Amino acid sequence: MRLYNKLRLTLLVLPLLLFSSEALGDTLTVTSGQVTFQSSTSLVNFSFNGTTTSGSSVQLQGTTSSASSVSPIRGTFRVGTSVNLTSLLFSDTGFGTATIDGVTTNRVIFGGTTSFNAGSVFLPLTPDTSTITLTAPFTYSGIIAGVEGPNQDVPPLFSYTMIGNGTVTATFFYVFSPNGPGSYSVVGLQYNTTAPVPEPTTMLLL
Repeated sequence: MRLYNKLRLTLLVLPLLLFSSEALGDTLTVTSGQVTFQSSTSLVNFSFNGTTTSGSSVQLQGTTSSASSVSPIRGTFRVGTSVNLTSLLFSDTGFGTATIDGVTTNRVIFGGTTSFNAGSVFLPLTPDTSTITLTAPFTYSGIIAGVEGPNQDVPPLFSYTMIGNGTVTATFFYVFSPNGPGSYSVVGLQYNTTAPVPEPTTMLLL
């Protein structure tokens, strides 16, 4: 356990140690992509696609273990209560691919932290079905970085400050209780990014 914690801490701070402040200055505006949590598996899938402030086209896709991801939306929730859908994603053990300006690199080791700040949803007292789906808007920001694996002692491929927004879809399973109010458990979360609306001047230029 100590070895695991030490490794995780190392991976978490790796992007901040490897990447210069100049490299960290490039912002990735995410226009499409999603992050999916599934309680039935131990994996979290993520994809971020967009354009940086320097004009680069970026596509990032990977998978990380849910054990290295923090989502407060766990456990059971009583009917008739509100649940906030904010989550925090650690991609410190993520692996996947990165395509930057048409050049694809496989076996990328991802690092960084992304905060998904979402609204709340109300859990109905008497659901029509055992499974319900609720949505809420969200915005997110964070840092994502990557090196080409398996050797981490190589120059960084990228490090971006990410911004974006969209809609989170939460799936809850209703559990009936004969002794009182029932409850819900979360079976899935999906954060879908929405492309930003162009400014009025931009729309006129188009």
